[in-house]
Amino acid sequence: MGGESYHLEAALQVAPAVIARWEEEHPAFRKARQEGEEFADDTVTRSLAQRAVGYTIERVKLMRIDGKVVPVRYPVCVIPNVKACFLWLANRRPEEWGDVLPRRRPRKVKPESEHDRKVKDFFRTLNKAVNTPGADEQGTPDDQPPQNPG
Repeated sequence: MGGESYHLEAALQVAPAVIARWEEEHPAFRKARQEGEEFADDTVTRSLAQRAVGYTIERVKLMRIDGKVVPVRYPVCVIPNVKACFLWLANRRPEEWGDVLPRRRPRKVKPESEHDRKVKDFFRTLNKAVNTPGADEQGTPDDQPPQNPG
């Protein structure tokens, strides 16, 4: 279990109030739950640290050698993850790294060119002509599409 209340509730199929009552009534239960949370936190901490610095794992591949299937072990390198580095350092050393997480830069808005204005005006005029009653023979209302005569 992940150490969170909802994991415990789901595993034991009880309501959150039941877990809270058990923690109040049974100090050993509360202590065990807290230790579970600490274990989960420690596991995630180790995993994040590994992702930050990279690591090597051993894989096994079955290969046919001289007509026999033989397990062959080989290393696989998992390269360091830059986001994990930033996250680790920003939380562990916030005074040095707390403000270095990459942020999206605001998009620069290009000033509208004369050509862009002419295109917008053209489509505005075209839209008005199409949606104005009396612009075609039938003078269709705005809320209904024009009828195809053919």
